Amino acid sequence: MNETLEFADRLARAVQQDNIDVFVMVDDNSFKIPLSETSIVKLLQIPNKQCVIHGYQHIMYVYSKPIQISSWDKSLLYFSKLNINYSFVWLLENDLFIPSVGAFRAIHELYSNTSDLIVKRVDPNFDGNQEVSWPHWKLAYGKLPPPWFKSMTNAVGFSRRFLKTVDNYIRWRGIATFHEYFFQTLAFNENMTVVSPTEFDTLVWRRSYSWQDIERNPSNWWHPVKNLSLHDIWRNRLLKEAHGINNTIHWPQLKSLCSKQDNTTSVQTRLQKLIVDFNQHKIHLTSQQRRSLRQHFLCLAQQCQANKDLISAISIIENLADSAYKLPEPMWTIIFNKSSLHLQLKEELVQNKEYVFRTTNYAPVVKWFRELATNLTILLTNEIQREMKQVKIDARTNKLDVLNGSLQWCAEWSSKMDAQVLRFSWICCAQIQLQKEDVQRKFTTIVNIPHREYQVSSNQSPSLNARQAISVVV
Repeated sequence: MNETLEFADRLARAVQQDNIDVFVMVDDNSFKIPLSETSIVKLLQIPNKQCVIHGYQHIMYVYSKPIQISSWDKSLLYFSKLNINYSFVWLLENDLFIPSVGAFRAIHELYSNTSDLIVKRVDPNFDGNQEVSWPHWKLAYGKLPPPWFKSMTNAVGFSRRFLKTVDNYIRWRGIATFHEYFFQTLAFNENMTVVSPTEFDTLVWRRSYSWQDIERNPSNWWHPVKNLSLHDIWRNRLLKEAHGINNTIHWPQLKSLCSKQDNTTSVQTRLQKLIVDFNQHKIHLTSQQRRSLRQHFLCLAQQCQANKDLISAISIIENLADSAYKLPEPMWTIIFNKSSLHLQLKEELVQNKEYVFRTTNYAPVVKWFRELATNLTILLTNEIQREMKQVKIDARTNKLDVLNGSLQWCAEWSSKMDAQVLRFSWICCAQIQLQKEDVQRKFTTIVNIPHREYQVSSNQSPSLNARQAISVVV
């Protein structure tokens, strides 16, 4: 607990200037919160009864058995219903290891203004098959229609819009459900923007990490690190090493990488070295610079396509582009010609939700409508499964598709590379200087990223009036 509070306090002081408040949700209501005149971390406790009243239960499961009330339920209740003054909220488990304040800020600034849900890469279950390898799919049956999606949720970022959607679902159905599929599936069902940063690839269920792992990828977030004393040891070690390291990336000759006569092995070796260097130092880049670098890397991949001997290098370059800036997950439209029954059931579910919201004061009626909603969801799931037998899914995506509409920019890419990329280097935290013409370029055009309610340009940052929050669930 002390290690958690110490990092929370350090994080709170570092991000206070960014209008971000840090909370710790204490699950144990018998724990006596110590008074502190110096800490700016807000410690929260919520009675279990309050969660029961509002239906915030069963977010956590252990081996397919629900935990009735956990700090996850309490945190969601607090930020979805009790305190709606925050435009974006992070929920972080206390055995999550974030190597530095910079590692947090890099992800937050890069994605929070344009995403509804920030979560580890999602795995799809398109037809609602409960017999596949993950044992918890059966929990989704009757709760949400497929396609279903799952991922680890040790660190999750929520927009205010998505938190409102979560609250609406719980008001409608009367209870929450397992968070490892609930957030992701609900987001896709509601056409929300979901982003899975590559820095979250090291969020797993069980694994032991070493200092060498952290040192190679100091921008990643790590789970689980159960030994909380290691958190401070590793953070302090990273700080000490940062002072003695010349943080200069030695960029290979990217402009001519794919036009050289080097063999594939040589090119791949240089690219792998670049990925290692880039992952170690990218937290010093601004969000705009990382978006711009994604475009540079994809233009390089497009150039490599012309050289048949270097096709195998393209996937490495695409991974490098994702490491610079990850685009939102695709919105899957699997069934294009929905049956009349499919459409009818979806409409009945919409009406059912409206009826529940209108009759909240009549408990027996609400209970009947909620049971009907479960039955309608089961019928819709069955119909989707029938339709899916006639659908062939191609889950492959071509990252080079994002270059559509910007081919002229790529054609001019070679002349820009010398000035912008090959000289991209920095010592410690010095800012990279971009040319004026590229600072004025709108990154919505470059990156082709969908946004919720606004566009991000290089000279205009999106802002919401409310503050933002981080909550550690203990």
